[in-house]
Order: sequence, then structure tokens, then C-alpha cells
Amino acid sequence: MLKALLVNNLTFIILFFCNSIYGQERINGKFCRDFKFSDISNCFLFEENGKFTHSIDSDLGNEYYGEGLYKLVENTLYLNYDTLDLAKNSSYTSKYWYNFSDLVEVKVNVVDEKNQPIIGANMFNLKNKKGCETDSKGNCKILFKKSDNFLELNISSLGYKRLKIDINSKYNHSVNVILTEKKSYGVPIINQIDTLRINKDNPVFIYKEKSKKWIKID
Repeated sequence: MLKALLVNNLTFIILFFCNSIYGQERINGKFCRDFKFSDISNCFLFEENGKFTHSIDSDLGNEYYGEGLYKLVENTLYLNYDTLDLAKNSSYTSKYWYNFSDLVEVKVNVVDEKNQPIIGANMFNLKNKKGCETDSKGNCKILFKKSDNFLELNISSLGYKRLKIDINSKYNHSVNVILTEKKSYGVPIINQIDTLRINKDNPVFIYKEKSKKWIKID
């Protein structure tokens, strides 16, 4: 009798523990704001595994994008934007020196974020219409007439963020460039926790306030 009572109590504790952990509700499907007569799209996509994505688009493409984990407790939806990396721009470091030559030399080495050379990257100055293309080691070189002017160098490669560099054409330069890969989404939304409410009646929608809601469309 005592043994059966202990077993029953243990079973109840295990079931209660499991329900406490796994009893959280899930939602799935796509929810979008209704922007009438607008090119803006603002949508959430929820998965039953507890993941979500949030995309804000315009006629220019994706503007903002976030993803993370959600919790649904009764009618309250908690969103934790925590799975994307910070956005990075292409960058460079530069060394320069002076000599008595009538020409200045600008040498560039272009690599990606893994320090691998980018072959075929373009460096171009629009004013002087001079440019070069990087070789198998990511190197290229341009010669300019020496002057006291500043020149803008544009460095680009397909699939990477463009970089602009202003140099003083009185000096020779050695420039190390890191080009950042373009993402398929816009500026990431991260380090943000948001709280929404869900209306489970028909139509199903989530909302922050009555004037700001996302209708389930899929």
C-alpha cells in the first residue's frame, strides 16, 4: 500500500514537472501588418519549435530583420531577438609615407572577413578615371600624379559591401581592406525583448495596441 502510494505520488510529481516545462503553448504561421496603399511590409513568421523571424521590407528591399525565440503564456507573447550578429561595414587600415617622386603609389590588399584574398575586386577613382583589379593574392596598385588634393577611392566586389576611402594624394599609401559580405537581410534587430498580445478568436491576430496589429495570413 505504501509502495503504491509512493509510486502514485512520484508519477504525479513527474507529470506536474513535465507539464510545467512543456505545457507552454505554441503558435505557427505568418502574421502581417495591414498597411493600406503602402509599399511597406511588416511580418512575423512563427514556428512550432519556438522560433520566430520578423522582417520589415519596403520597395527598396529588406530594411530590418530579426529572429529569435518566443514564449506564449496564455494570451501574452514574449519575443527575444537574440540570434543574429551585429551588422558590420567594410573597413580598412592605412599606412602612408612621403618621397620626392612626381608620382604617388597606392597599393591595396583586399581580403574577406576570414582573411582570404578577394580576387577581382575593383579599386577605382572616378575623378582621374584610374583603377585596378586585385590579383590572386588580393593585391592591386594605382599611380597618381602628386598633388595636395584628396582622392576618393571606391573598392568593390560582387557580394560584398562597397568601401570608400579618402586619401591625400601627396603621400604614398599602403591600404589593407576587409570587405564584409552582404547579407540577404537589412539591419539586424538584436538585444531586444518585446511583448505582444494574441487574440485567438477569428480572425487570429497579435497586437501591441489596438491600432497596431498583425493579422494571421498563413
